Amino acid sequence: MPLILASKTEFCFRLSGVTPLRSRISKMLSSKWLFSALFVFGGSTVLQSFAFAQSESASIPSTQVAPMQTLSVPAKSLLLQRLHVATLPAEATLKCSVLRDCYFGLTRGFALGADLYGMGVHTLLGPQVYAPGAWLFYDGKVGYQFIDGVSGTTYANGSVGYRGFSFRKEVGEQQNERKMVSRGFTFEVHFGQVISPQYTQGLSFQYYAGKATIDEPRQLLSVDKGRAYRKMLRDFYDFSKQSPQARVGLPAQFELINWKANRIDLPNHLRGYLEVEPFYIQNELSVAGEFESVEKNFGLRTQAVVSYESTQIKSGRHSFLLGLGFDLSTSNSPTVKFISDQALAARVENEDLPARKVISPVLNLEASYQF
Repeated sequence: MPLILASKTEFCFRLSGVTPLRSRISKMLSSKWLFSALFVFGGSTVLQSFAFAQSESASIPSTQVAPMQTLSVPAKSLLLQRLHVATLPAEATLKCSVLRDCYFGLTRGFALGADLYGMGVHTLLGPQVYAPGAWLFYDGKVGYQFIDGVSGTTYANGSVGYRGFSFRKEVGEQQNERKMVSRGFTFEVHFGQVISPQYTQGLSFQYYAGKATIDEPRQLLSVDKGRAYRKMLRDFYDFSKQSPQARVGLPAQFELINWKANRIDLPNHLRGYLEVEPFYIQNELSVAGEFESVEKNFGLRTQAVVSYESTQIKSGRHSFLLGLGFDLSTSNSPTVKFISDQALAARVENEDLPARKVISPVLNLEASYQF
């Protein structure tokens, strides 16, 4: 009997010890599965919420527009389109501009140029635009492209030529014919570099070594009889502002927008730029021994530019450029000095030379064609 009791007691003790251990294990397993289920369910819910938030944020238009969103195709500078002042036309290519000169490309980087627009318009329309009388303007030059796409980014050219303009008119009571002439050599250097696909920086320098001559220069100091002669001098000086003695500019172009060819129904893309050019102009007009005038002018040129080039690579390639803007001049009053007779000159000092306009419109049309 003691043995049986002992066995029963040991059995009961073992049974009572196993049961709590099993219950704890089952509780642990159930809590583990519950935690796993909650983790999976919660994680999927968080992922679904994150994906929904992303789709919602993508559907809501952003208030900040990146600059590249205005470019339908990769940017391309005017240098690569050969519509920049630092690029002369290639061989057998004619490039003409209203604001700049016309050039015809020869072999080995040389080009022949002239201000065809100035020679045609100023000579024919001078009496209607400037003042009654006979106007004559002539210009010619030879240019050379001495840096042509080094590393695909750098261009530079230079030119030397000869320019002259004259004004002839009958003045005074006797209607005596008087003539004013300015002529001399011209020198130009233009440089441009692609800083980034959207930004191009250039440097432009132009010099005109012209000397002015006037019939009967002493007539300028005649207080009464020389009034019409001085009026003729002012008209001549006003015309000379288009060919200043020196001009230095820092033109920069920024491509802000372009349109794909399929959007504009053209074979190639259309591009829009903002051109900003700080400049300095120095214009001198002197008559030996009688008269001197100097203009020193700092200003800013701003243009909106649109360009287009065809898809042809050689023969038949053509391109166009349209620029519209204005020149802002900050210091535009020329200083006048009569040399030979200061006392008499003081009596006519109120007849100053015309100052450059503070704001002047600028229009540029340019086209090129390769034969």
